Amino acid sequence: MRMPLKLVIIAFFVVLAGFLALMVYGRRIDVKTDKHVEGLSAELCEVLYMASLAPNSHNTQMWKVRVNTGNQTVVIGLDESRRLPAVDPDDREMAISLGCYAGMLAEAFEAYGYECTVDYLSGDNYIQVRYNKVRDVILQDKIDRILKRHTDKSAYTGTPLSVEQVDNIAWYDNTYYYPKGTGEFTYIKENMLAAITRQSHDKAKAKELADWLRLSNRETVEKKDGLPAEQLGLTGIIKSLYYLTTTHETAKKDTFAKQSIASAEKQLDGCAGFLVITAGNGREELISCGMQLVEIWLSAVDCGVSVHPMSAILEEEPFCSLISGDLELNEQPQMVLRLGIADTYGKNAAIRRDLADYIIVEEN
Repeated sequence: MRMPLKLVIIAFFVVLAGFLALMVYGRRIDVKTDKHVEGLSAELCEVLYMASLAPNSHNTQMWKVRVNTGNQTVVIGLDESRRLPAVDPDDREMAISLGCYAGMLAEAFEAYGYECTVDYLSGDNYIQVRYNKVRDVILQDKIDRILKRHTDKSAYTGTPLSVEQVDNIAWYDNTYYYPKGTGEFTYIKENMLAAITRQSHDKAKAKELADWLRLSNRETVEKKDGLPAEQLGLTGIIKSLYYLTTTHETAKKDTFAKQSIASAEKQLDGCAGFLVITAGNGREELISCGMQLVEIWLSAVDCGVSVHPMSAILEEEPFCSLISGDLELNEQPQMVLRLGIADTYGKNAAIRRDLADYIIVEEN
């Protein structure tokens, strides 16, 4: 029996309306970070906002910042409430993340005409940055690449990196690039997937991740941190369906874990190579590693190379204890970056908290 034309037309428009609704809901969210901080100039607020675009674990933004405008210092400490005790019990990645903030702050200061020096501190404060204005010229190219830097979790095209691209990224003595086709690449790929599988089924770590997921546009705008769909590389209809089918409770279940593992497998298959950054396990060494990571990542931006940190192999036993010896490295790997060429380079989702939420200003 044929459906009347009127019903066909109605059904068509219902489906079209649903499709358009999913597209609208799945649009890129624009989080408006309030950059104003009482007692700071607009330029210093802009510098500190740029610093907040630093890479950091789970986008927890675990830094707290004290600016002294009298002696021109920025002291960077840890917000204990934003630690990740399940996945990072020894604060290894936290120290690297604070180093990333310091490194991005130094880059932002340079872009706006400041010289700065970085000193390591002890106790609750980790880093002090001294700044001094030396020129009025703003380096827009440096600002642009800070804004462009982002984590790209897409599968990549599989295109190999050129020798020039690798040389421009892996120029530190403690960086090692392993392209697809090498034994080291296969080792990292297989053990990374095994570590991700183990981690995804760990109840405490699954709960911690679920707590930092942001599962609606509204939650993203309210929290201005964590891992919304944009941070996971999900856009359009896929983003909409993810939000419609995922809750903080279902994100703790095995079904979500299996989806995460399948996604990781695709990411690893599309990878051009892995960049390993080694360092000692001391606090200063890890902070320095974070500052290096910023320089490496911004160099990758210049080269059009996409970057995706993958940490499970460094967080799960026995993988983290074996990797240094198995790869015949002199120091412990502290970062493993998945590198590749994406179809579209993309841009930073810029999901960051208001500056006044974590910045305190002192005058002397």
